[in-house]
This record gives sequence, C-alpha cells and structure tokens, in this order.
Amino acid sequence: MNETQKIEKPEVTAKTEDEIIKNMSYEQISKSVSEETPTVTNAKILTGWSVSSAAMTPQQLIDKIKNNHILVLRRCWWSELPRILLLVISVILWLWLSIQYLAMIPFIFLPLALMPLTVLAALLHRRYNRKYVFNADSILVIHGLLGIKTTRVSSKILLIKGVEVKKTLIQRILGVGDILLSTVMFDQPELSLAGLANPHFYATVVRLLQEDLKAHHLSKSNTETNI
Repeated sequence: MNETQKIEKPEVTAKTEDEIIKNMSYEQISKSVSEETPTVTNAKILTGWSVSSAAMTPQQLIDKIKNNHILVLRRCWWSELPRILLLVISVILWLWLSIQYLAMIPFIFLPLALMPLTVLAALLHRRYNRKYVFNADSILVIHGLLGIKTTRVSSKILLIKGVEVKKTLIQRILGVGDILLSTVMFDQPELSLAGLANPHFYATVVRLLQEDLKAHHLSKSNTETNI
C-alpha cells in the first residue's frame, strides 16, 4: 500500500530580507535561484572594454545582465604592466646582444630569443588562462584555459556574504585591484577576481545584484506567508 505524505511548508516568520536568507539552507537557496532564473540562451557577451567604453553605471550594467547578457572579465593589461616592461627590456636586450655578437657567433639571436619569448609566454598565460563570468544569479571563475585541466569554481550571488577589494601599492598606482568573495559556507574568501580594472565598480555590481535577489526572495516569502 502506497502512502503519500503531505509536506507542509514551514511558516515564514522572518520580517527582513537578511533574516529570510539566513533561515534558508544552502540547498534551498541554490534550488530556488536555479528554478527562478531563466536559462540564458544566445546570450550577448559584455566585456570590461565594452562596459568602460559605454561609460555604464553599475545599475545600467545590472539591467543588461538581467536582460540576456553575460559579463566576461579577464585580467586587464594594466595589471601586467611590470611584465610588459620586462618584455620590452628583454626584447631590447635580445636585439642588442644579437647585433653585438652576431659576427662572432652566427645565429646567436636564436638562443637569445628564448628570453623574450619566455616572458611573452608568461604574460599571455596570466592574461588568458583565467576568466570571470557574471550572470544574473552567479559568478563563475574558469581557471586553466591554456592548460591541460580546466577548473571551474562558481558561487551563487545570493550566498555571498563578503565583498572585499584588495590593492597593493602598485595596483593603486595603476588603478587595478582584486575582488575577494566569501560566502555563508566559509569564512575565508572562496573566489578571487584578480587584476581587474576599476574593481570598486564591479564590487558594487555584485552588491547590487545581491540586493536585487534578496528583495526578490523577500517579496516571494511575504507572498507565501499571506497565502
């Protein structure tokens, strides 16, 4: 004999959005967000360059993300300025040594070329090996794009409890920085968005996206309570 158990929804007593999120488990939040967020198909890609060139405000960027757009960020070139300078110096040194000793040692420019090529490979690896993907409900860090193994680490925006912008002295001069994200599951930062131009702008985007999601869940919880 089959028995059907009726599962009643617990009464929501929280009155604020933070209390409601706090009372929800990780599984409840993840399931709720995935059910309510429409699947993005044929989404348009936004980059840091397109955002800055259009002089978007954080709210304008959020409106686009919520309207079938995906934001994809990488380390900006300015964050790699020390390595770019090292590349320029190594190229100049390579040319100078090649000219000086070419008559004495034929084809010496070939082994000497390994120096600037190594610096260039390291620069391109840091620039293109990792990217950060934002959509309306989550942030995805993809690492290892130029390696054998690709690692994907994601977090629901609703689960993020800490957004910290970290800058070294050189990063402050160059106008770049890192965004560290921690969630309700761990105290230490879980996601690191390194080498971003205008990091405070994107930190504000994360906070505003989170506020929108919290407001949505608050409205939904109040509606269920009234029913």
